Amino acid sequence: MRRPEAAVALDRPKSLREMAADRIRAAIIDADFAFGELLSENALAEMLGISKTPIHEALMQLQSEGLVEILPQRGARVYSPTRESVVDLCDYRLLIETRAVQLACAREPTELIAGLEEIVARMRKAWEAQRVREYLHLDTAYHEQFYLHSGSPSLLAGYGLIAARAAAVRTHLVVPQPGFRRTAYEEHLQMPALLRQGRIADVV
Repeated sequence: MRRPEAAVALDRPKSLREMAADRIRAAIIDADFAFGELLSENALAEMLGISKTPIHEALMQLQSEGLVEILPQRGARVYSPTRESVVDLCDYRLLIETRAVQLACAREPTELIAGLEEIVARMRKAWEAQRVREYLHLDTAYHEQFYLHSGSPSLLAGYGLIAARAAAVRTHLVVPQPGFRRTAYEEHLQMPALLRQGRIADVV
């Protein structure tokens, strides 16, 4: 029997725990669940059509990500950030993202700019069509580009620790402020051009 020239790894199907965690995480990030809202394992199991065991495991995973707090015998509660915790989150993100931008511009500038421009084109369409949820998902993908092209596994892992919480804070607290949202949108449109001109200081 002839062996294939190159083996292709098959994607491992997600477990029920992983799928449940993905759905609950997305619901928190998209503000389908409010900050501080109580989550019943029974209700979640019924909503997702699975047993309580993977739901409990998913909530444990989301607790490790800082998105929920497990309440003994009561299910869980979506985290409710304080002003201090939001400031701390923003400070941490600014610190690591500034370095990620610097490294990405030094190591993979062409790939970074191409990635940003591709996402910007889709962001513009979503913005003009007022597809807010799609736009916010693209906003997350936009910022991920800096870490993906930084060449730093540590920065990428550091971002992974806060990515879901940062996205949730943006949706719950920033989206209701149209003026701030427009300013951020315009800055996102300008950034690829600034990077093409080598004006990194104007970006970070």
